[in-house]
Amino acid sequence: MSKIRKQAAPVFTILAAICIASLFAGSCNNPPPPPPPPGNTDTVLIPNLKDTSALSKIDHSIPKSEIMTFRKAFNAEREILAKNNPELFITASEGFNKTQLLDLLKDPKCVGIRIYYGVTKGDTKQELRMILVGTDSQGKDLYIYKTSNKAASRLTQDETGLEYGQCCHEQAVE
Repeated sequence: MSKIRKQAAPVFTILAAICIASLFAGSCNNPPPPPPPPGNTDTVLIPNLKDTSALSKIDHSIPKSEIMTFRKAFNAEREILAKNNPELFITASEGFNKTQLLDLLKDPKCVGIRIYYGVTKGDTKQELRMILVGTDSQGKDLYIYKTSNKAASRLTQDETGLEYGQCCHEQAVE
């Protein structure tokens, strides 16, 4: 029996060495990204290039307590503005969908989002609106390129931003 053990020992040693080597080799590689959730096949890769602009040096974080304080103060001012400007609708907030925000962000030159304010003619009064565009590292506006069929005669590539978010007329501050 000792003859069998002596012959098997080198085989077990070699197998153990291969297993250990494969563990080390596998641990040095980055693991593959997790698969998308079931039923969700839309994956968007957003490049996050090194940004050295002034914008990249700003920490935009704000604690929730300050958010609530700012919102309360805005709601109070909004009521005064609405009384003094009855022809102007001022929304409490605007919500934008993720798909279109991703359209802005996936431009490889995009390092941030700029929000413009504008006024447009609504159904009954003028409306204060937010307009979102991307920005590059030089601070220049970036637009989404969409192909459209103008007058059903020719295709054009229009530069667009985002506007007309879902308005909230009243928003309670928690």
